[in-house]
Amino acid sequence: MKLFIDSEKKQVIQAIKEAENVTSCEFVVAEVTTCDDYNTSRFAWGILFLFIAYIVSYYFTPLDGIWLIVSQFVGFTIGFFVVGDIPILKRLFIPTIKMESEAQRRALYEFSHQGLHNTRLRNGILVMLAVFERRVVILADSAVNAKAKPEYWANIRDRIIVGIKNNAAGSSVAEVIKSMTQDFKADFPYSPDDKNELPDGIVTDK
Repeated sequence: MKLFIDSEKKQVIQAIKEAENVTSCEFVVAEVTTCDDYNTSRFAWGILFLFIAYIVSYYFTPLDGIWLIVSQFVGFTIGFFVVGDIPILKRLFIPTIKMESEAQRRALYEFSHQGLHNTRLRNGILVMLAVFERRVVILADSAVNAKAKPEYWANIRDRIIVGIKNNAAGSSVAEVIKSMTQDFKADFPYSPDDKNELPDGIVTDK
């Protein structure tokens, strides 16, 4: 599942390009399908279906011996590879705190991997949308964080979440980029010798 359709991608990329013509801040937007494989959840569904297959085979069918074992194997396979791979069901066996921590971990990885920690003025900003986890994480480098309080980033995050709920992920991300541009352009003005240090496209994992 993807949040951005092609027209929304263009909208976000255009917002990044326009922002970096007004401020020296470097913006990166990442859309991540999932931050972990969460195989423990799939395994839990496999075990559950194994027991269901055992009960059904043992009490309601004439299967016995090797066929009883085969039915359990089939049950586990269905639970692990089919049911456990359906996002809404997969989440049932994943604690909220686990998804939170995985989204934060992936955001830190993307921040480093995309070079946001290495900009000349330490003013890189990452906006990451984790689709499976249903999380939005915003990370900024030290110079930007010195100008913004934690509640500022919480407000930016919440605006994007509202946009996603209204099926307007692209326009909400584009709008917050424009908003951040206005908020930070006085502290980080664009100058003619500024270089575009990072790509303007949307980072995806697939």
